[in-house]
Amino acid sequence: MAVAQKFVAVFLVSMFVLVVHTDASVSPVYRKCFDSCFPACISKAKDTKDIIRCEKGCDIDCAVKDFKAKLNAIKARSGSNKHKQ
Repeated sequence: MAVAQKFVAVFLVSMFVLVVHTDASVSPVYRKCFDSCFPACISKAKDTKDIIRCEKGCDIDCAVKDFKAKLNAIKARSGSNKHKQ
């Protein structure tokens, strides 16, 4: 039963990665982060729970990086608009 559960978990995580790679709405910052984070983490995974932790952890970390990059871009644009007025 444990082998079947691990197979299902790996399959679901693989499908998530496939969706992330094919989704045009995913930002380049998120994609670059996740593409390096997830394989590095999963190579150290010992069981299904570790794989799921990798996916969740990388997703959260990369979403935060993406949000910060977008926020900084907005701040930079609004800062340059102040000088034009």
